Amino acid sequence: MSDRLAKARRIVAVREQMHKVAEWEQARLVREHADLERTRGELLASYDHDQFGRLFAGSVARRLAQVSRAAQVVAEARSRQEEKVREEALALKRAERLEANAEEAARSEADKKAFQVLVEASATSSSRDRDNASLA
Repeated sequence: MSDRLAKARRIVAVREQMHKVAEWEQARLVREHADLERTRGELLASYDHDQFGRLFAGSVARRLAQVSRAAQVVAEARSRQEEKVREEALALKRAERLEANAEEAARSEADKKAFQVLVEASATSSSRDRDNASLA
């Protein structure tokens, strides 16, 4: 295997890992956003259904504001992470094309070497045949 092909395969392996990490981070952010939305719903439900809701209105309002800010931060991070996942996917595709090109170059080089050996064997064989024919 050529150095170029080995290097291309290592690059593809690294890009695959980077893409997986980006996807995992995106999934984590989606779960975190869902948890914040669930917390927001629970706070609103507890405020509406709790007989003591009016007593804790200030603390519920502060907690809702915190949850809303956190949800906004996570939503922005999700947006950035979605872009990063797209970029990593494109980088992976480029690396895979690089690997395919390196494989094709290695295959072509192997074919050239095989053809050269065949030509040399044929030339050696035909010169031996001529030498044998002249001796006869």
